[in-house]
Amino acid sequence: MTRSVRLSLGALAVVLVLAVAGTVWFAGAAYPAMGLAGIPRDGYRQALERVARSRARVDGRTFVAFDSMTFRPADRGEAAFAWGAARCRAADGATVLYWVSLRWNPGRGQWVRGGVRELAPPGNEIYFGRNVPGQILRARLVLRELFAELRARFREAVLPSGIGHGLAKPGSLTYGSAADYKWKVACRPCPAAPYRLDRQTTVPPALNLQGTTTTP
Repeated sequence: MTRSVRLSLGALAVVLVLAVAGTVWFAGAAYPAMGLAGIPRDGYRQALERVARSRARVDGRTFVAFDSMTFRPADRGEAAFAWGAARCRAADGATVLYWVSLRWNPGRGQWVRGGVRELAPPGNEIYFGRNVPGQILRARLVLRELFAELRARFREAVLPSGIGHGLAKPGSLTYGSAADYKWKVACRPCPAAPYRLDRQTTVPPALNLQGTTTTP
C-alpha cells in the first residue's frame, strides 16, 4: 500500500469520524434544545405547541390543536416533564397525531425535547410473531426508524418551515376536541401475530396520567 493510499484512507477515516461525531452531537445535544430558548418553566404549553408545529410543518402537515396535555414536576429539584397528543391535518385532510414530550433542564434553564413521534403511521402496521419478522428485517426496521428520525431533525433545523420560522407567538395556544377523530390502535390476536397496531380505536379527550392534565 503506497503512502498516498494510506493518506487517503486516513483522511477518509477522519472525515467519517467527524461526520459521526457531528451527527451524534446534533441529534443528542443541539437539536433537543433548538428553538426553545427563552420559554420559562411554566410556559410548557407554548413549548409543546412550538415543537408540534415545527415537526408538522416540515412534514407538510398543519397543526390543529392539542387534545391532551400534561405537566408534571419532578419529585426533587427543578426538573419537570410535559407531554401531550397533538392533532394535525395532512394535505389530503386526514388526521395525523403526534406524541410530543419535553423535559425542563435546570442546567440549561430551558425546555428540551424528549421525543416527537407520529402515532400509528401506516408504515408501522406490521404483524409480529416469534419468528416474524426475521432478524434481518427487524434490523432494517430499526435502521429505517433511526434514519427517518435523523432526517426529520435535520429538516427541522435547515428548512425555512422548521424551528423558529412562522411558529406561534406566546399565548396563542389553541385547543380542540378529541370527538372528531379516531386514534387507530387495536389489538387483534391471530395464530402468527400476537398483536397488530392499526387505526381503529377512539381516543378519549383526555389522558389520566396522574399529573396536571389540561383538557378541552
